[in-house]
Amino acid sequence: MMGQKKRKIAIFTGNRAEYGLQYPILKAVDEHPDLDYLLLVSGAHLDPDFGQTLQEIKNDGFDVAAEVKIDMDADSLYATAQAIGSGILSISNVLAKLQPDIMVVYAFYHQ
Repeated sequence: MMGQKKRKIAIFTGNRAEYGLQYPILKAVDEHPDLDYLLLVSGAHLDPDFGQTLQEIKNDGFDVAAEVKIDMDADSLYATAQAIGSGILSISNVLAKLQPDIMVVYAFYHQ
């Protein structure tokens, strides 16, 4: 990619478990000469009740591009829907500001 700017890869993480799964992806993007990562942290990483794992991410040597606040007031279907809505609004503002070329989100479906 001589003469071209590095591609920006946004990587979203919301909890310790999926951060562990995305760690190799983060390292690979970080080490690639043509890529830059934009780490977006949210959810349990920012919650004191879950140990604020944001510091662990920083201790691993990663820079955090944005902290995405998601309001979760209660444990109900309504509260979950509200949290998803607030999360989408928050992440859209972050993405508009950072302008990544692509975004990586780990998703797991459980029945």
